[in-house]
Amino acid sequence: MAEGHFENSFRRERTFFGLVGKILDAYRNDAVEIDAEIISHAINHPVGLAIEAVINWWFAQGLEDDQGLHPEVKPIFDDICREDAPGLRYGPIILAGSLITLYRVDSEWTKENLLPYFDWVQAPDIAPGMWMSFLHSPRLYWPLLDELKDAFFAVPQHFEELGDVYRKQYLSFLTYGAMEPGGSFTQQDFRTAINELPVDALENIANTLFRALQGAGEQREEYFDNRIAPFFKNLWPKTQEAKTPAVSKAFSLLCAVAGEAFPSALEMLMDWLQPVGDTNLVIHLMYKTDFVASYPEEALDFLSRIIDENDQWLSEDLKKLMQSIQGADPDFGQDERFQRLVVLLQQRGHEWP
Repeated sequence: MAEGHFENSFRRERTFFGLVGKILDAYRNDAVEIDAEIISHAINHPVGLAIEAVINWWFAQGLEDDQGLHPEVKPIFDDICREDAPGLRYGPIILAGSLITLYRVDSEWTKENLLPYFDWVQAPDIAPGMWMSFLHSPRLYWPLLDELKDAFFAVPQHFEELGDVYRKQYLSFLTYGAMEPGGSFTQQDFRTAINELPVDALENIANTLFRALQGAGEQREEYFDNRIAPFFKNLWPKTQEAKTPAVSKAFSLLCAVAGEAFPSALEMLMDWLQPVGDTNLVIHLMYKTDFVASYPEEALDFLSRIIDENDQWLSEDLKKLMQSIQGADPDFGQDERFQRLVVLLQQRGHEWP
C-alpha cells in the first residue's frame, strides 16, 4: 500500500514537472508586456502561474536555512532567470514575491541569478516588476537588504514606474527600516533618501508613523520615545514645504493615539499642526484613547490648533472631550480657546452644556 502510494505520488510529480517544462518551452522566445500592469500580466500568464505552482510545491517539501534549492526546482528557477529567455521574464517577477525565503535557503543562487534583476541600471525593463512583487509583502531582513542597498535607495528615482500602491508600500517599508535600522544601513542613508523624496511622499511617511504608534498598543509611550521621536528629530525634513495640510492631518492622528505620550507628542509636533478641515477621525481616536482628563491643558491646546471654522461637522465625541477638559478643571470654561470651540459646537447643532 505504502509503495503504491509512493509510486502514484512520483508519477504525479513527474507529470507536474513535465507540464511545467512544456509551458516554459512554449513561451520561451515570446515577447512579454513590460508596462505599468506588469504584475497583473505576470500573475495571470501561464509562465507566472506555472512558477507559482512550483513555488507552492517547493514550500510543501519543508524548507530550512542554507539547505540549497531543491533539485527538482533548481533547474526550473535557473531556466527562467536566463538572460536569453525573454519570454520567461514573468518567472523572476513571481520569484521576487518569495525573495526572502529564496535568499535564506540559497543566498548564493539568489545573489547570482535573481538580485541582478532588481538593478535599475542593469535590468531597467524588469526591475519595476521585481520591486513591485517584493514590495507586495516586504519584511526587514537585513542580510538581503544589504545586497539590495543601492537599488533600494534608487527606488524613489523610479517612483512613476511603480504605481501608487507600491510607492506607498515602499515608503512604509522605508519608514519602518529607518526606525529600526540594521545591517550596513545608517541613519545618514535614510536621511539622504527621505530628503530626496517628493514633498507629497511625506504624507505617507507621517501616516506610517501614526499607524506604527497606533499598533504599539500598551507600549505606545515606550514606542514613541524609542522610535517615533528619534525618527522625527533625526530624519524628518524640517522645511516649510513639508508643512502641508496632509502632513498636519497625519501628525494630528499620531497625537490622538499617543496615550501617555500625548504631551511629548504635542510638544514635538505643535509647530506642524494646523486646521485640517475634517477632524472627525482625530477626535474619535482621541476620545477612544481616553487621556484627555489626565492632560486637559495639552488637550485643549491641541484641539484649538486643529479645529477652525472650516470644520463643517463636529461630532458628539468633541463635546464629550470638552466636558472632560472642563471636568478636570472648571477654570478652562473661561479660556478663550475653550469658548471658541463651544461656539463652533453650538453653531453645528450641539447643545452646551
